[in-house]
Amino acid sequence: MDNARNRPFSSTFLALLVLCFTIWNGVRFGAAVSFWNTLRQYTARLSPLYFAISAAVWLGFGITLIIALWLNKVWAKGATLLAADLYTAWYWFDRLFFQPVPQTNWPFALIINLLILLFVVVASLQRGSRDLVIINTASNRHVERSEASPRNDETLRGAQGDTSGKRDT
Repeated sequence: MDNARNRPFSSTFLALLVLCFTIWNGVRFGAAVSFWNTLRQYTARLSPLYFAISAAVWLGFGITLIIALWLNKVWAKGATLLAADLYTAWYWFDRLFFQPVPQTNWPFALIINLLILLFVVVASLQRGSRDLVIINTASNRHVERSEASPRNDETLRGAQGDTSGKRDT
């Protein structure tokens, strides 16, 4: 698959990062369903329904983003950037308002969160990853950006019937 071979490392790593968050939310969803009765028995601060729904929503977003990133969809990078921002907002809202005990590791969580966001922004806005593939609609094949650049003078002269290699002055 030429598309995967020409993909910049940052794009591949971004897809793997999204995959990790997707797996994490899949585990959260499975745990919410598996331990539903336990969570209700010990009167968790939030309903098990909250855990299951939030995990299922992020699982759905994650699967969609992984597929879009791997297939180099035009909207994938922007959607990943938006999802990272929304996930961060949800994470900190949940952490600050729904978790009963103040967490002592919040500086570490904040630094890691900011580093991940910085990577997502850089990977999403990197020119090489956005312009990786151009679809040539005439032949419906993938061509690299360098092949899609304007033709050089020799090619233009050849197309116009001038094969002498001399320029008109």
